[in-house]
Amino acid sequence: MAKNQNNIAAEVDEVDDKLPLWLQNIHTALPHISQFILHGSIRDVIPQYDENGKYTGFIDVKTAIADLLTANGFDAVLEYCVPDMLVIRSLSDERYSLEEIDDYLCKTCSLPKSEKIGVITTEWFESLDKVTAEIGSMMRERDLPRLSLVVDYASQAHEVSEMHPAIDRLMIACLKHVHESGELLHDGYRKVSLRHPVFWLVDKPNDLPGWMLTGDGIRQVPILYPDLDERTRIARAALQASLGVEAVDEETVRRFAGVSEGLSIRSILGINKLVIAGDVSSERVVESARQFRLGITENPWQKPELRERIKNGREVLASRVYGQERAIEKSLDILIRSALNMTHAHSKDGGTGPRGVLFFAGATGVGKTELAKQLAELIFGTTERIIRFDMSEFAQEHTEARLLGAPPSYIGHGAGGELTNAIRRQPHSVVLFDEIEKAHPAILDKFLQVLSDGRLTDGSGDTVFFTESIIIFTSNKGAENAQYIIEDISTQKPDGEALSQKLNEYERVIRESVVDYFTGTGESQLGRPELLGRIGESNIIVFNPIATEIAEAIAGNGINNVVINILKQLKCQITFSDEALKQSMGFATSDLSKGGRGIQNALKDVLVRPLAHILFVNEGIEELHIRSVARIDADTFELEV
Repeated sequence: MAKNQNNIAAEVDEVDDKLPLWLQNIHTALPHISQFILHGSIRDVIPQYDENGKYTGFIDVKTAIADLLTANGFDAVLEYCVPDMLVIRSLSDERYSLEEIDDYLCKTCSLPKSEKIGVITTEWFESLDKVTAEIGSMMRERDLPRLSLVVDYASQAHEVSEMHPAIDRLMIACLKHVHESGELLHDGYRKVSLRHPVFWLVDKPNDLPGWMLTGDGIRQVPILYPDLDERTRIARAALQASLGVEAVDEETVRRFAGVSEGLSIRSILGINKLVIAGDVSSERVVESARQFRLGITENPWQKPELRERIKNGREVLASRVYGQERAIEKSLDILIRSALNMTHAHSKDGGTGPRGVLFFAGATGVGKTELAKQLAELIFGTTERIIRFDMSEFAQEHTEARLLGAPPSYIGHGAGGELTNAIRRQPHSVVLFDEIEKAHPAILDKFLQVLSDGRLTDGSGDTVFFTESIIIFTSNKGAENAQYIIEDISTQKPDGEALSQKLNEYERVIRESVVDYFTGTGESQLGRPELLGRIGESNIIVFNPIATEIAEAIAGNGINNVVINILKQLKCQITFSDEALKQSMGFATSDLSKGGRGIQNALKDVLVRPLAHILFVNEGIEELHIRSVARIDADTFELEV
């Protein structure tokens, strides 16, 4: 049965530095490792280059393993894909043909012959542990085939373990093989003898029992995403193969490699297919990466109507958010950069973070949340494109699972998190994190990756991208420290230069409080200056407190809404005398400490509640004139009609 061994490739001790690191790891460990746990990007492809470094094609992980074993003198690889079939991959016919290996395996393990040589599908499964046990002894004899076993889709094995207990026996047999295997290959093929390896391909190491993962003779080998150098080589080779050497410039290659960080080689090739569908400019490469990541082709940021809306944005936003001209101006600056795709123009590779980051700071009720909603409508045409999280609900560390999804072995694993699922469904959004200072610090750490790289990994290990979203944080930090200024503005009612000085002092106090919160190390401070660095101090926008003039405008708008809604719903026209209107405005704006929200709440007591009683008693009335408004007690008012 054995053939002449002299033709087999000789010593291969020197590992090829062109091989991926994980293959170099395996090659080096073959003399003393019997079981390899391969995890990570196990479905990716491996680029192939000739001796001159020229790209020649791609192979999958199992083929890369087989090629390495061929160079080390192995005769065949047994590939088992849970829970289907056992396939014999013949590595070389120098010693044994495929037919001979098939015959040997069936005879040794008492397996029935299949109609197709090298594929065993009938009744072999219950003998799988026998195959593994045989592996431990068959190569101790020089004249027996030198075999290796690759077990694929092992991450899913636990799903079928109850139906197929032989999988459990296979795991135990493999562990026994680790402990009992000796020097298996003749030292003529390498300067040292080799073990007979079993390879497990898994998504994550903990998909296997813990007792299979560590110990002498066992090694975990991660298959990582390509680094920048590898991505650059692949990008250059892929673009040149598709478009020709002359059509590809190094700037495009550099941008391609930069925007493909964190992607598999398969994904990079997928982006390349999108690139060749259009022009091959650097911007086209970035846009193709965006399309590939998100799985969509429409980009609202590039629509011409967005630019038109932004041109009129100042007037539109000012008509809905009162007294916050500086906040509106700075927000529009970010929208302009986003629409022009210049958010990360200062970055060498164009950047991969969100389209924009805003930090709205100031007292409650000054319009922070309202401006976020209006920005969503300005950008996307609807306020439904806002994804809002009240961070007071995430004050405990364990609530991270709500945002990102439960980790493995916890209830809800695989269902995703509220944040990651929302972005996956609608990547073009305004994401609002209200009262960010109330979240647990461990949860805030998750924003580091979102703000710098524009991506986040959920509890299931899947990545979502924030590269097409606007991130807005709101905070009331510093409002208590600036309360004396708010009271001065509401009671003394300064105007002109005096008001301007008060507002400047207010902004300074709020801004310093926010910075101190992020950088300080006290009990009530976050101590995360790196998070502030990613947000950017220039992106902290302080909202003005509500001054008297603005308060009256808010109250007037609220009264007008009451009149319009009653006419629309009850067909009753409400009118006011000058005195009643002045009284309503006065009562609604008497306390400005709670901002615009406080004014709106006051109007419920001043007008809505007494009007509801009057209209309920006088059902069907078509006109109602309010002559005066009187306060009965702290929150009870009476209307004279």
